[in-house]
Amino acid sequence: MNELYTRLNHLVTLSREMLKELEIAEPSLDTLESLLQQRNSLVNEMGPIIHNIDIPRLLTSDQHLLTERFHTFRSLHEKIGAALNSLFDKQKVLLGTASKKRKAEEQYHVQETPDISYFTDQ
Repeated sequence: MNELYTRLNHLVTLSREMLKELEIAEPSLDTLESLLQQRNSLVNEMGPIIHNIDIPRLLTSDQHLLTERFHTFRSLHEKIGAALNSLFDKQKVLLGTASKKRKAEEQYHVQETPDISYFTDQ
């Protein structure tokens, strides 16, 4: 039980670090990738541990501790998902704006009489 609880605690800690990283203006993709890999490793390590524990035979207090840790992890996981979706949406907008600007600049440099409608239509 202690081994499972320790791994759940570590999973919660990694999830909090990931959420904290996602809350900064420009999160590091390398940091996020590393945290995701660590979380994945922990989840894989927990599989055999879970199968070796007879949950119904655990003390009620131990069951509550594990349940609380799991719910904390699940809540953090949902927040991470929402933060990743938000970051993805922001990046799509930035990419769209950059693409329009690049196309306008290309037209400006290619044409003898530049089409400045992109700059005047805003």
